[in-house]
Amino acid sequence: MAQGRRNLILLACALLCGQLFAADAEPIKFRLLSTSNSISVLYDEDGETRRIYTSPGYFSDWLIAPPSREVTLYQEVPSPDGQGAKLKKILAQTKLPNGPGPFLIMVHQQPGTGKLLTSTLNHSLDTFPKGQYRLVNLSKRRMAVNLADKNMLLEPGKTEMASYPNGRKTWLKVAVNDKDSGWIKVVSKPRPVQDTTRTSIVIMDIPPSDADPDPIGIIVREAREQIYETPEGVATIQ
Repeated sequence: MAQGRRNLILLACALLCGQLFAADAEPIKFRLLSTSNSISVLYDEDGETRRIYTSPGYFSDWLIAPPSREVTLYQEVPSPDGQGAKLKKILAQTKLPNGPGPFLIMVHQQPGTGKLLTSTLNHSLDTFPKGQYRLVNLSKRRMAVNLADKNMLLEPGKTEMASYPNGRKTWLKVAVNDKDSGWIKVVSKPRPVQDTTRTSIVIMDIPPSDADPDPIGIIVREAREQIYETPEGVATIQ
C-alpha cells in the first residue's frame, strides 16, 4: 500500500513538472514569405483570427504555432445559400518540423485554384545568421550559382549559404542546366550589401504558357531582414 502511494505521488509530481515546463516553454514562431504574388490569408492563433499579408520581397509578421505545430491557412467564403455563416476554404496545411524554430514557410499560389504550395525552412539565427545569403532552389532544374565569389551547384529543392562580401555590392550570377542546350547563363545582376541584415534568395522556374510551354529562364525572388541587438546584447530578427 505504501509503495503504491509513493508511486502515485511520483506520477503526480512528474505530471505537474511537465505542465510547468510546457507553460514556461518558448512559443514556436513562424512567418510567411510569398514567392508568387501578394497574398492575404487567414490564420487562427490562440482563438483569434488573424489576417496575414505577404508578397515577394516582404515577410509577414511573426505568428505563433499551436502545440501540434500544424499550420492551416484559409480564406472565408460565403455559404452555398448565401444565408448562413461563412465557410472556411483551406488554402494550405503544413506541419512545422521539430526544434525550437523560428521557421519560415514559403508560399506559392497555384494559378487558377488559389491553393498554396508550401516549403518550410529553419529560420533561426543559429541556422541562418546575420551577414549571410541563403539561396533556395525551388526550380525543377539544377542551378550553377556564383554569389559573393562563392561557386555553388544547387540541386532542386536544396539550399546553400554564402557570406556577405566586404564591399557594398556583390554580383549574383545564375546558369541553368537546360536538357537540350547545356548550361545557359540566365541571370547576372548586382546586389546591394547591408551588414546588419541577412538575405533570402529564392530561384524558381518561369511558369509555362501557351506562347512558351517550356521556358528556359528563371525568376529570382529576394527578401532581406534586419538583425538588431537588444540592450542585453541578444541578436533578434526584426
